[in-house]
Amino acid sequence: MILSKKVQQALNDTLVYHRHQKRKGTDIPYAAHPISLAVLLIDGKFSEEMVIAALLHDTIEDTSMTEEELEARYGSRVYELVMACTEKDQSEPWEKRKLHTIEKFNYLDEEVKWILLVDKLHNLYSMVEQYKVVGDELWRFFSRGYEKQKWYYSELLKNFRAYKPFKNHDLFNRFEECYKELFEE
Repeated sequence: MILSKKVQQALNDTLVYHRHQKRKGTDIPYAAHPISLAVLLIDGKFSEEMVIAALLHDTIEDTSMTEEELEARYGSRVYELVMACTEKDQSEPWEKRKLHTIEKFNYLDEEVKWILLVDKLHNLYSMVEQYKVVGDELWRFFSRGYEKQKWYYSELLKNFRAYKPFKNHDLFNRFEECYKELFEE
């Protein structure tokens, strides 16, 4: 597949804006995360706007990109998708922010739900792979340890199971497998 000019621009912005960041507890560049989301969505034949939003889903939260820049570069639909994925107030306690994500799931646009699924799938997959290397040391890389992470991902799993378009979809099945491997084995 040849990436469109807009997707290439978003890929470039992802690399530039996240250039100094690493994945928690690793030397892996942070940009590998949004790029992985984009690959999952491309592979699933989702829309270009979803792919772009996945590439940019953490730029407002974690970089110097402004909301105005995002909308000017990528248009209102990508802006809406990214903003729906963005935790508005990073100063709130972790539990409150995660509870908000759980509670708002049923009210999200369908495309946002798919972006959220691949985001959480890749996070879980990365955690499983890291756990294989460092074992229980994994939990020290997070502001909240095993019990809180298990709570968060189990609540997401409940929401994902109840959402009919995810039923029997490969992306959901992979999320569930990662959840079980990390939290039930």
